[in-house]
Amino acid sequence: MSTIRGIVRPIDPMGVTHGHTGTDSQAPREVRGCRRKRGRMAQRQPSMNINPDLSQQDEVVLLDAVPGPACEPFLVASERRIALSYRIADADFERFGPFDDDAEPYCMILFTGTDFHRLGPPGDDALDMHPLSSRGLKSYSAHEVVNSSLVAEGWDIASPQASLRHFVFTFMDATFECVAVDYTVAGVFGSGDIAAREAFALVR
Repeated sequence: MSTIRGIVRPIDPMGVTHGHTGTDSQAPREVRGCRRKRGRMAQRQPSMNINPDLSQQDEVVLLDAVPGPACEPFLVASERRIALSYRIADADFERFGPFDDDAEPYCMILFTGTDFHRLGPPGDDALDMHPLSSRGLKSYSAHEVVNSSLVAEGWDIASPQASLRHFVFTFMDATFECVAVDYTVAGVFGSGDIAAREAFALVR
């Protein structure tokens, strides 16, 4: 992987932990360095319309090699590429550091071959409203949905697009979903400004 200016530490993008089936019932919490958007706690969105028969095949697994999301997701998108930058959760500071005590590190995930993406509610306060909450979706986590019902309903599984993968990243105030061919962890950055600048450079 080529060196990108501003990266603190390169990351191995491979690594998926399978078999997680428990639900995440933790209450909304405050995260150091993150400011909860006012008025979002009571905002609960209706779930997406997914065929209940197909949704039983969804297997939500954690992407353990990806830095845990905390807040402030930032997207830069072109027709088939998306760069997602976000503030790293405190719990991953030691794993992806070392960082200074007052650091606010960000990471950037590059998705390639993207066919769909969305960023919006629910946040951690209403994550139980998400269709995948009963399948193991956790707050402040990066996931892949294996045997995704969203992909099965939205794309012809007999087409070359059958290799599409479904990713879900959960943040304090929002959830990001993406259907793409693959992803790469571009690296960890010392600040949000550096991450945003590098995202624009990588996607344009």
